[in-house]
Amino acid sequence: AFRRESKGVSLIIDIQNCLKAQESKGYEHWAKINNLKQASATLNYLTENNLLKYADLEAKMADLTSSYQKTGSDLKKFEKRLKQVQLLIKHISQYQRTKPVYDQYRKAKKRDEYFKQHSADITIYEASRDTLKAMQTGDKLPGLSSLVSEQERLVQEQQRLYDERHKLDKDRKKIETMKRNVDSILGIGQERMEANQEVVKDNNRE
Repeated sequence: AFRRESKGVSLIIDIQNCLKAQESKGYEHWAKINNLKQASATLNYLTENNLLKYADLEAKMADLTSSYQKTGSDLKKFEKRLKQVQLLIKHISQYQRTKPVYDQYRKAKKRDEYFKQHSADITIYEASRDTLKAMQTGDKLPGLSSLVSEQERLVQEQQRLYDERHKLDKDRKKIETMKRNVDSILGIGQERMEANQEVVKDNNRE
């Protein structure tokens, strides 16, 4: 199999030289599992993305993987906050809508009778009041209008992160495929297997 002298050598030249060596074991293996069209596509991808060294290819793949993971982590944070905001909006809205009913209930002379007529709203009020108290972390809960604005911003950011994560995933899978192609062309996997076999043999001799 063709062997790279160092990671500093041009990856493009490495691949081109390897493809020219048609009698080599590495090329025969490549020819069996791929075709020249795939090899050409791999070379074009490397050139277009300025991945001219094997180390550049590894670094780019690591960077895409890291960015993909970070975007996923950011997305979880925004989704968690969005759920909190939506819950606050729900209970503040319910609280404001049912508070006049509850105030009248507190003032009513015949509370039992009033409760029977407005039990649903009173129950909703008490549930929303208790939920808001549990969610309150500062002296005062944010206003409904500010929460609605924050919700809109969070939804937009959530969609942006969804789109970014989708693109990163697509790019990550693409570069993983290109690296597998490169490794197959250069016989890198075969080299590692042969090296491991040599280590086993040496250990057995000992």
